[in-house]
Amino acid sequence: MPGQFERLFGHENINFPEYEFWYYRFLSGNFDLEYDRSSISQPLTLLDLPMDSLMEVIGHMDVKNRMNARKVSKSLRDVIDSRKVDYSRICIDIDEKSIRLELDDVVYNYSDEHFQKIALKNLENVLKSVKNVEDLHVVFYESTPKIMFELFSKIMENTKFDVGRIHVLVDRHEDAL
Repeated sequence: MPGQFERLFGHENINFPEYEFWYYRFLSGNFDLEYDRSSISQPLTLLDLPMDSLMEVIGHMDVKNRMNARKVSKSLRDVIDSRKVDYSRICIDIDEKSIRLELDDVVYNYSDEHFQKIALKNLENVLKSVKNVEDLHVVFYESTPKIMFELFSKIMENTKFDVGRIHVLVDRHEDAL
């Protein structure tokens, strides 16, 4: 059996859809390796949906699922980013050792080794797709490195959305100016 399988797929590993096809075929007792798969149409993916249907699906995702779905593929990320979202509340707390991002009722705490880069990238991605925010709260502490304030300011300069109320707390007044 290994000889026939190698003739079909070579010495390399097979991809998951190919593996899955053969696994379920063998599981059902069908061991014919001469089967011609070209007659079977390729399975459809989420991205094969019409754009209005895909936007409807994305519209029903909560914040956490949208953030996770962005990581799946560039095509899906582009679709998600093109759909503008309303938030009732966005809170951003930045200090020396952590960044806390609250999007409505979902909270992200970043405090591992590379937290600054990851947190700021996620924040930038979220803000790109914001349409309206009722309340925006931003807090910088005495311990917040000046570079973090500068990076945050740069993100905000490249972002456009409507805000109902803004609350900014900065312990170092020279940074606020």
